[in-house]
Amino acid sequence: MKQLWGSVVILASLLVLVTSGCGGTSSASGADSSGGNLTLVAYSTPQEAYEAIIPAFQETPEGKGVEFEQSYGASGEQSRAV
Repeated sequence: MKQLWGSVVILASLLVLVTSGCGGTSSASGADSSGGNLTLVAYSTPQEAYEAIIPAFQETPEGKGVEFEQSYGASGEQSRAV
């Protein structure tokens, strides 16, 4: 259970870093952000947590229009895929 929560904290931190690093337009310009696509490659252990966090993130202003491509599997398989 601790490992699951650790993974949740890591993913949440990653999402914050990714979205803050993506830049975008200022709200004063009147332009809408188009979101983007993120690829998440992970071990199968945190899959359940990510599947709960991602939709919650997409409901936030920062997550609007952000789409995720997800791949879960064994560590060796995932490391070769990246």
